[in-house]
Amino acid sequence: MPERQRRIIQTVVDHAPEHNLTVLDLACLAGGYSLELASHGYQVTGIEGRSESHEKAERGRRESGYENVRF
Repeated sequence: MPERQRRIIQTVVDHAPEHNLTVLDLACLAGGYSLELASHGYQVTGIEGRSESHEKAERGRRESGYENVRF
């Protein structure tokens, strides 16, 4: 994971209230942030308008096995 992405994910994890574990990822592209946040236990919905990116995000979700993320 690129350093910038790692820092952003860590900021969310450090500052998100424990009782609020839902994330909306707008313009999620291939779902990199969404999938990483799902790995931390968040319920994630990724929104992407480009069909190619949406397909990549769905493929990543299937490959990861995460049930707490949807695109």
